[in-house]
Amino acid sequence: RLADAAARFREAISIDSTYVPAWANLASVEISRDHLPAARHDLERALALNPDYAHAVAMMGNVLEAEGDPQRAIPYLERVEANQPSVDDLAALGAAYMDAGRPAAAEPVLRRALGLDPSRADVSRSLGGALLDQQRVGDAILVLESAVRQDQTSAFGLGLLSFAYVEGGRIDDGIAAAQRAA
Repeated sequence: RLADAAARFREAISIDSTYVPAWANLASVEISRDHLPAARHDLERALALNPDYAHAVAMMGNVLEAEGDPQRAIPYLERVEANQPSVDDLAALGAAYMDAGRPAAAEPVLRRALGLDPSRADVSRSLGGALLDQQRVGDAILVLESAVRQDQTSAFGLGLLSFAYVEGGRIDDGIAAAQRAA
């Protein structure tokens, strides 16, 4: 199916190489195939034609983050945040900030994401990590306890909570959370 979709988008591009949605949709197919360099190329073409095409801007930020280049991803993801971002858009920007070593910048973005959808345990875990990186152990514990209540099966969440407990001097709680994670 992906090959058929890619062929159709390439056909549309051969008819009109300035058709931005075809470039962006071809990039989506390449992302689904895990061909990130090809997706980045297609997105570069789309953005050269229309630098404000929101779907391409968001995908470019996500592709650059997935390729391990948070510094280049952040400007794209910040542009998405300035408009009508989804929880996933905000989570991606928060992750890019964290990967770039900017937990203080990640915190308000992740809080905004949780304001849109408080049930997102993955975003709560990310926020907990950002708070831990800022040495705000008490705040991190509260957020991570909430994340664990939402998703009791996440070994990563339990591991973060265990670490936060130990950092906060709550050794027994840390051991109990670590045992639950194992």
